[in-house]
Amino acid sequence: MRAPSPEFINRIRVLHAAGMTFLEIAVMLATTKGRVVGCHRRHILGIRDHHQGKRRAPRPKLSIEEREARRRDAEARREQQRLWALQRAQELAQARDERRRAAAERLLAALRAPIAPTRRCQYPHGHPGKPGFRFCGAPAAAGKSYCSEHHKVCHQPRGARLAMPEWAAS
Repeated sequence: MRAPSPEFINRIRVLHAAGMTFLEIAVMLATTKGRVVGCHRRHILGIRDHHQGKRRAPRPKLSIEEREARRRDAEARREQQRLWALQRAQELAQARDERRRAAAERLLAALRAPIAPTRRCQYPHGHPGKPGFRFCGAPAAAGKSYCSEHHKVCHQPRGARLAMPEWAAS
């Protein structure tokens, strides 16, 4: 980018002294805020290097032995971190296996539990969560979830339909 003209720099100086922000100056001069800030820093404030006064002291030169010692220490730290990560992964896998084994044992126990010989009808009456909700509770037909009356409502033979209630038709 070409160097700003003295008129451009003078306009930035006057507008900034008038209290305008860099963004407002950039809009007024049809340029970018970065160009306005850079011109202000370089040409008005006289700052040539943005690191001025902030440079770090140079690091001391290390001998070959010191560099090798640091490299070995870094490798040892990385190896220790890798071992810790591997150990943690094994602990998590073992905990997961224990949880799976416990879940499988619960499932087997549930499957081995004797089934109650008398089942009750599970046909719902009312809306779940509302007061008065209940299941039918009549003795269920052998091997079925519903009593004979509700079994006819829920499981109709192909082609046959019971009359649908008016409220369900719409």
